[in-house]
Amino acid sequence: MLRRLVIVCALALLWSHAAIAYVVIFKDGSQILTAEAPEVRGDQVILTLPNGTQNSYRASAVDFEKTEEANAGNRLSNARALEGVGLSEIETNTEPEEPTQTLSDLIGSRRGAAAQRPSAQEQEPPPATTPDQQPAADLPRTPAGFIDLQSIERRSARNSDRANAVVAYLKGRNHPDVRSYEGTLPGRLLLEIGATSEASIFKALTDASNALLQIREQHADLDALEILLIADGSRAGQFTLTPELANLLAQERLESPSFFVRYVEF
Repeated sequence: MLRRLVIVCALALLWSHAAIAYVVIFKDGSQILTAEAPEVRGDQVILTLPNGTQNSYRASAVDFEKTEEANAGNRLSNARALEGVGLSEIETNTEPEEPTQTLSDLIGSRRGAAAQRPSAQEQEPPPATTPDQQPAADLPRTPAGFIDLQSIERRSARNSDRANAVVAYLKGRNHPDVRSYEGTLPGRLLLEIGATSEASIFKALTDASNALLQIREQHADLDALEILLIADGSRAGQFTLTPELANLLAQERLESPSFFVRYVEF
């Protein structure tokens, strides 16, 4: 837990019979003397100390029930119980802030995550290619051995109806830069999706998952989506999105950042 040190300058405050003080009790048992009741703002609680300083804490760290009981009917007594400590240090334990992962964080950790799943060479052999498709063994590869979706030849999608349906679905969810091509295997569709931010990259993964599951209701022969994400003209990640993986995101069984780390192909 994140330990925050709060300095309470009780000697700087002159208490009178009209004074109203408040004691805020945290779930770990620690207490803070404040000048007034805590103010809740979203998931944060704002405490005003007797010297006028304001500090914010996670609202989930405060025991509101015990705080209300402690201050009911006798706030001044509660204040004077702490008044004699003078310049004192009160430690409070609050829940740690969840770090916001950036793409740099994810890219830095994805190699370790990828090592926990089978390599491209260890996966099941792909189905046979159609006559006009290049054999998978001859396709360019990424350093980890996956087919390099950025380098392969672009071919128009054979089934234009399902390709157009997928593209229309994604464009309808604020992904204006989407292009579709024939996938590397029968039953696959290759998508290039432009992204302008980390949030749009993660959103593209979720929306593509929903697109696959929905379009498959009319086109059962759509086996997978091969996703190439492009940000600022550079590769931002590639994925082979099967119905099983799509369900992880569509049913919120796995958050997009975690999905990125676990299933990105590099």
